[in-house]
Amino acid sequence: MTFARSVPLTIGSSSNVLVEDIIQINSPHWDARDTVNHLLDKTITEFNVVVDRSLARPRFGDKVNHWRLFLRESPSAERFIVVEVLKTSGTDVISRVHVNYFQYRLDYRDVVIHFQLRLAQREFTVKHFLDSIKNSGFHRYMYTAGGEGCRFWTNTVVQKFEDDGLLASGSQERLNGYIQYLWHSWDNYERKRIAEGKFY
Repeated sequence: MTFARSVPLTIGSSSNVLVEDIIQINSPHWDARDTVNHLLDKTITEFNVVVDRSLARPRFGDKVNHWRLFLRESPSAERFIVVEVLKTSGTDVISRVHVNYFQYRLDYRDVVIHFQLRLAQREFTVKHFLDSIKNSGFHRYMYTAGGEGCRFWTNTVVQKFEDDGLLASGSQERLNGYIQYLWHSWDNYERKRIAEGKFY
């Protein structure tokens, strides 16, 4: 495979790892940690949206949540495939789509809310979801000048997954019941305009 330029690829803390058949998504917009064959071929049976606890931003005088997608092979699996969009630095607006695979508890103290979106069927793999992002160009994304954008990216990607038949009809509508708000806790939230980043 060919990248747009030479970039480092981190495979966690592993050694003697054979990396092959990684989805090519115009590096450096894609950070595929542990994204090897055994991960891409995993069948997904559970799709979660996870919202991290609100953090204060003194520079902007507000608070923000971070929104992520947690894919799981089964309800009892302890490890998740986590897909999220992150800025490349604290001051840059250019982002990368990060894919990680690690053990996690959805009741972790930094998670303010989490909810499931229903899959359209049960034959989809991680690769189907990553291909949907790649083919739509949603891996090339810029945060706003104010440093926000993960809500808009999540909202856009979920709509694409529904359009592509990966998520069941009504998934976007269910997401809309949550994504319009800034979440401080499950029972403490306030409406906040979704800051729209840009795809390029």
